[in-house]
Amino acid sequence: MNNFKRIGLFDVAPPTEEITMSNLWDWLNLRKMFPASGHYDVKDIVMRFHPVDMPLTQQEVFDSNATVSYFPWYHLKECRALVERHCPEGYVIGRVLVAMLLPGGVISSHVDEGKYADNHERYHFVLHSNPYCTFICGNEATQMRSGEIWTFNHKIEHQVINADKENPRVHIIADYRKVEQDESNDK
Repeated sequence: MNNFKRIGLFDVAPPTEEITMSNLWDWLNLRKMFPASGHYDVKDIVMRFHPVDMPLTQQEVFDSNATVSYFPWYHLKECRALVERHCPEGYVIGRVLVAMLLPGGVISSHVDEGKYADNHERYHFVLHSNPYCTFICGNEATQMRSGEIWTFNHKIEHQVINADKENPRVHIIADYRKVEQDESNDK
């Protein structure tokens, strides 16, 4: 596979327990703001994202590396610890969210565009999935299993189809950006 890479494993129990008890779903769902987003069948817990006090044009979200921590970052301690533990040396943490693709849901085919996508590597920490959930990137497809950590080429066309009509797919999605020498570490 050229577009997907499984890079590790983790214990799903602590973050899954924390998410199961959470009532933070869709408290701030910035990914549904823009018509071409394709994330309409998803519920999110936004932990770190673009600041809402800055312009929220689609182009600004695509191009700005600006990221702030929202209260779930501090509340969901197990999720935060997982993301921090897997931050590569010399990188800073960018946007982080917990994404639930609903049963029977689809994330429409799209490309992550702009300077933000160019500057960040995207990791998927799979908390819950099923054999009927397919992640497609370019001309490749995979089924990500619970407890796996994946990266993929988010700068080419990709989509996710959850054909399971009863069970959601839940991932922690974390972006990491390599720190330039003249830049301070803003983890």
